[in-house]
Amino acid sequence: MEGSPPRAPFGCSASCRTARLGLGHVSVQDHAAVGMGDERMRAALDSILETIPQADSTRISASGFSMGGRQSWSLGALQTELFAGIAPTNGVFAPPASTNDLRLPTFYAGAPLGPFDELPSKNGTASTVDETLASTFAKNGITDSYTFDAEADPVWGIAPDRTASYTSPYFEVQTDVNYYADAGGQEMVALAINGDATHEPLSVTTEAAWDFLQDFSRAADGSIVIGDPVPTAPPERRLALASSGELSHARTLIGVSLAGCRLQ
Repeated sequence: MEGSPPRAPFGCSASCRTARLGLGHVSVQDHAAVGMGDERMRAALDSILETIPQADSTRISASGFSMGGRQSWSLGALQTELFAGIAPTNGVFAPPASTNDLRLPTFYAGAPLGPFDELPSKNGTASTVDETLASTFAKNGITDSYTFDAEADPVWGIAPDRTASYTSPYFEVQTDVNYYADAGGQEMVALAINGDATHEPLSVTTEAAWDFLQDFSRAADGSIVIGDPVPTAPPERRLALASSGELSHARTLIGVSLAGCRLQ
């Protein structure tokens, strides 16, 4: 992948698992030139999805690395009803104010060694990361009063409801994930840190993101549905994969990226 850090071998490890899970990945290059979460970007995504009839429109997620992360945050804020979840990584810019009150399952991953503020309250100073996390927690019914508290959690400043770790089989890098649940006990936000990484997309982080997002879908009324709904696509719209049999209603993960750097 031209332009990607040499530490990101996604060709087989991510793509093969994508097929097994029935996930389709579409990458939108030079997306910033189209628009940042606005109607032009929505039109571009609608045009892309028209060419993928087997995609399940209720289970579309947006992901992106760095500036692609910014695009993912913006799409989540402005076009929430289109997505079952978002997974921005290594980039938190203050997104535009949300145009709705819909919940949005969110996975975010950052690293401490890069040149940018990817984690909240870096060096003790609040940043756009803190602001975005506060909005994300409130939107998903977790807390309306997020303020970074190092005693509660040294990385994210809020105690998790559950944790998990993913270890890369290729490099000495580990993704540690904190999960946060709403009042009903449903995990809606996952925050991950690549502790020994810099500003780079990693396949191990992609796996953690997929594991989190795969249980969500967006109903016609805008609500979030938990679990794998019964496919309703007619036979002619089903995606058949020789390696794993017939998979109905493939999930589609829209990857927004620049210079070939992608989450997947």
